[in-house]
Amino acid sequence: MRGLFKKQFTFILYGFVFWLPVILVIYIAALFFSNAEKIGKMLLGVVVPDKFLYAGLGFVLCILIVYFSGILLKLTKVGRVLSRIPFIGIFLDKAK
Repeated sequence: MRGLFKKQFTFILYGFVFWLPVILVIYIAALFFSNAEKIGKMLLGVVVPDKFLYAGLGFVLCILIVYFSGILLKLTKVGRVLSRIPFIGIFLDKAK
């Protein structure tokens, strides 16, 4: 009987291991996309006059920042250096 509970607990643990990262990524993405316009407009407002700030430019700026960060991490030594950090190295595996 005890082995049965241990097996069931293992299934629950596997379920958590699967769903926790999925839910965390969805939550962070939703948080990012809901605030991207505000953050981008705030950054653009420093260099661009308010009359040229149209809806959607802040979001586009945030997407471009994420895109160019990915290029920087993938194609330069910065990604290789950061991949040596234990938790970050999981996401920036440079062995491939």
